Amino acid sequence: MLEGRVSLYSVIGRVVKALRLSNVNSLVDDFALWAMEAEVKIGSEATFRRVECELEVKNWRACVPRDFAYLNALKHGENYIDVTKRDFRLFNKAPRIGVQNDRFPANQQVINDPGQILAIRITIAGTFTPGDVISVTVSATRNNTIASNIFTYIVQVADTLTTICAVIAAQVNAIGNLGYTANPGAGTLDITASTVATTFVITTTTDSADGTISSTIYQAHRPARNATIDLTTGCEVAPATSSNNLANRNAHEHNTGANGYSGYLSNEGFPGVAAPKYAIENGYIYFNTIKNDRVGISYQGIWLDDDGWPLIKKSHEDAVAAYCMYMYSIGDVYQGKMPFNLHKDFQQRWFWLCGQARGDDNMPNDDEMQWISSQWMQLIPAKNKNFF
Repeated sequence: MLEGRVSLYSVIGRVVKALRLSNVNSLVDDFALWAMEAEVKIGSEATFRRVECELEVKNWRACVPRDFAYLNALKHGENYIDVTKRDFRLFNKAPRIGVQNDRFPANQQVINDPGQILAIRITIAGTFTPGDVISVTVSATRNNTIASNIFTYIVQVADTLTTICAVIAAQVNAIGNLGYTANPGAGTLDITASTVATTFVITTTTDSADGTISSTIYQAHRPARNATIDLTTGCEVAPATSSNNLANRNAHEHNTGANGYSGYLSNEGFPGVAAPKYAIENGYIYFNTIKNDRVGISYQGIWLDDDGWPLIKKSHEDAVAAYCMYMYSIGDVYQGKMPFNLHKDFQQRWFWLCGQARGDDNMPNDDEMQWISSQWMQLIPAKNKNFF
């Protein structure tokens, strides 16, 4: 017998003696259940023991340990696993769908994405007369600097929409090394960034009475997703996943179900990667990305003897016995064999002893009081002593 723990039969003996019961062989399972319930309801730190071990996952699930009370954390390798409350969380496991394309070869997402350059289309329409002024201002951001260029054209005799676009394009391309180029068309002018490191905005104006000029995004910019050096610009292009900014990194790793370390493609309607999640149902822990492997578990457990019966903390013995008497008396009350006020006495005694046991367990000892006083006296509290 562990020091400071008493057998379930010791508690049953107290109940038998108090209630003058003759035969309780058929009630041992009930008393074991009530004893477990009482210990959980007392719920102090001394009630449980911290257990850290590995569980074997087979076919997406692992059996909850028999002494399990509540979970502290789950880890797969060096990564913590988050809980999910989503409907249908036990269906459509992430690795089951195979997708073969440029972004997801062999179910693995390619994060070395070169990105997509920005392109803005200028549209010239209507009727322009000689002397009308057309102005295009391009403000580009490149290498952490902003440069603005104004391209102006005065409409000449016999000009058409096509020739106007061609002349403005020639002005843009004549300068060179702007980080963008121009490509004319019939009434359109596409300004395209040279690399994904360049972004820009365009402002268009004209004093024409009948002609119009406007700009719209022709191709949206998508930043590069890699951590390499762009040889063209000399800039480091780093995605949020490799950012040194804590907020960016936390946002990327936020529990959305779309991102995670597993590398498997999600088939739950998300465009990203399935994050490892777990759910506890009916004595099993279910996983969405772990089919057959081992996971680490940290949990608070009930002390058990060699026969699987709960071991009761010695200072809880009176409280647990009171709870068993309280629960046993419910049947007699329903059958009319016991007055209700006597049942209420059992309840009140349990409430009082439960509070006493919890209070005694939670009272700090001398070392803990010293630690608490040290925390109170310093400006920046240390981390929880359980996470030294």
